[in-house]
Amino acid sequence: GRIMITLGPVTQRRVKNVIRNANCELASTLKDLVDGAMEAPLGVTLMHGEEPLGFIITEPCPQVPQMGHTWAVFTHRAKGHGLRLVRTARKYIRDTFPGTGYELLYTCCSGANPEHHKWVEALGFERAPAGDHEDPDGMTWKGYIYHE
Repeated sequence: GRIMITLGPVTQRRVKNVIRNANCELASTLKDLVDGAMEAPLGVTLMHGEEPLGFIITEPCPQVPQMGHTWAVFTHRAKGHGLRLVRTARKYIRDTFPGTGYELLYTCCSGANPEHHKWVEALGFERAPAGDHEDPDGMTWKGYIYHE
């Protein structure tokens, strides 16, 4: 039979494993995320057997307390599990979101990574041009939000 996509707890080892095997523009800035991952109000690792294919972690946004800043990072191997992975992740977000106390979730994708935009939209996030910005290195980021 086919191995199911399951939800697992967020651990530092799993988060580091996903980052190592992902096309992640911000790998260097994810250290703080790794350190605080276990306390996140919304956090899950998407597993295929023993292999972590991705994680979704939301942490409080200091400037806007009613908004959760979300990281959704998937490995290169996640592609082959697209539909099952997305269904499992969407259900997790839908079931968990009401208990977080957030009014909305925010994430952003590099303008240089169209693949990332597809994943985020598949997870139920909508484009939010008000969240577009350029970082100090001149990289363009496109904003997305999730709400009920």
